[in-house]
Amino acid sequence: MEIKEVIFRGKKGVQLKTKQLTAVVLPENGGKVGSLKVNKTGLELYKQVPGDPEYKELTYDGDYCSADVYAFDDMFPTIDPWNNGKRTYADHGEVVRMPWKYEVNDKKGTLSMKVRSKFGEYEFSKVFSETDDGRLAINYTAENLTDENFPCLWAAHMMLEVQKDAVISFNDMEDSTAEIVFSTNDFLGKRGTKYKIHKGSDLLVNGRPDNVAYKYYVLEERKNLSYGCFDLEMEGCPYIGVWMNNGDFKNMKNVAIEVCTGGFDTPGDAKAHGHRTDIGSKSRRQWSIVLGTSEN
Repeated sequence: MEIKEVIFRGKKGVQLKTKQLTAVVLPENGGKVGSLKVNKTGLELYKQVPGDPEYKELTYDGDYCSADVYAFDDMFPTIDPWNNGKRTYADHGEVVRMPWKYEVNDKKGTLSMKVRSKFGEYEFSKVFSETDDGRLAINYTAENLTDENFPCLWAAHMMLEVQKDAVISFNDMEDSTAEIVFSTNDFLGKRGTKYKIHKGSDLLVNGRPDNVAYKYYVLEERKNLSYGCFDLEMEGCPYIGVWMNNGDFKNMKNVAIEVCTGGFDTPGDAKAHGHRTDIGSKSRRQWSIVLGTSEN
């Protein structure tokens, strides 16, 4: 993997180039993956800020939705604010709100990054590398530094540019069950409404109303998915959330894929759905994703 330091929208970044994809990571800005382009075509896969304005930094106590929420952020230890009985986790998590330490290993062709909880509860790390077939792999580790169980979840807040006529396909099984988390004015039903979907496409067809948004989680565990020319494989994070925005949020249209270790936006709701959330005392949890493209 080719690795070099770059400037991305005025911020210090690290560019990672594999055979298939070129990514730009922003260690000092929450570890965000700010861009992901297909090498063969130059297509930008991640949603970008219209007009390329000045980067809006997210502070630890800041409003996530008012900051630069585009592209791919890591959500940990929650998505929605959640109280663990001792304190409340921040909206859209904490690791996205802090600068990360990073190290480039040119010999191995890796970028290693880590960040530690300001409360001393956990260390969160990820390592970028290239697979043998030229895809981009990200291996994650969350380590509980306390003497008690630590309830948490991780989700990839991955906002994709809309690809014309593309649908999300869950490639490892024909049929799935979607459970609604929200939809504008409940046009898809209230939270908890369930749908049977074929490869994920039934809730992604063209013709959905403008100026609405909706989100659902797939109840079955999954190992891979695709959206247009974008491919994603998961290991140890088998749950998938899909957030469709047809103009309701910031007047933009995007497809957000949130693969995760636990679904439904908080550790409490994930546990209520039977998902594993706790990391044991002085223990670690590991998982990985692999990003690729059919355009190669």
